[in-house]
Amino acid sequence: MDEETRTRLHGTLLALRPSIPEKKGWAGHFCHYKVGISLNKIRDTLIASLEPSGRQILESTIPPLEFDIPKKGSDDDEYPVDTNEARRLFAQLEPYLSPKSGTPMDASTAPPNLAPQGARPTFTHTLPLARSKKVFIVHGHDEAKKWELKNFLADLGLEPTILHEQDDLGKTIIEKFEHYAPQCSFAFVLLTPDDPSLGTDPQENAWRARQNVIMELGWFMAKLGRDRVVILHRGRVDIPSDILGVLYLPFQTAVTEVGERIRQRLKGAGLIE
Repeated sequence: MDEETRTRLHGTLLALRPSIPEKKGWAGHFCHYKVGISLNKIRDTLIASLEPSGRQILESTIPPLEFDIPKKGSDDDEYPVDTNEARRLFAQLEPYLSPKSGTPMDASTAPPNLAPQGARPTFTHTLPLARSKKVFIVHGHDEAKKWELKNFLADLGLEPTILHEQDDLGKTIIEKFEHYAPQCSFAFVLLTPDDPSLGTDPQENAWRARQNVIMELGWFMAKLGRDRVVILHRGRVDIPSDILGVLYLPFQTAVTEVGERIRQRLKGAGLIE
């Protein structure tokens, strides 16, 4: 896609933003069908500008809005587009079209990497992803450390994402995770001693992190790469043996003990200055 076309599409996209409601309540749940049509057209134009490999992956990772177009002359059904879905598509399209990237979007710079045939497509170190200020916090039962980490990252100008704080969107937990996690460019994993580790010496107090934490750690290592995952480790907890290359920072009582190391890593990833 040439720069002129991308700039034009970006302007069209930004012009739609006021038509996507922000407020809660019924009036904020839906937006006009013409907004949906325009967003889908921008998506289709972006995808059509890429080579087949890029099209294949963007088609699956940026799904179009689904809604019924009202019949001509009908005024009752002009707002069928779910606001959450409209926001989702807007947020996914904007980084690809923003002129701030400084790189024309063409086949050679298409963000997705082609996965093997039959495999689920993934993003790895894409330009739009690298600019995203959203960072995911994986956590267990330690509520205090979760909020401490969230506040610390927010103070750095980032947008921490904690799964249970997000709208369910009518999805199962794993579907909800798969919806929000790919929007994040970095992940922090809090490994805290939450569950007893069975099969160990009964004379020792052995603990492990919750299993969902380990699962999500592996997901982000594969999705973002090891250099975009930081493990924060507190207390006596089993550490997975296959995480070489992932930065893990032990702390005693407060996340701020490793605050400078966190800032260094975020600077290296280009997320803060």
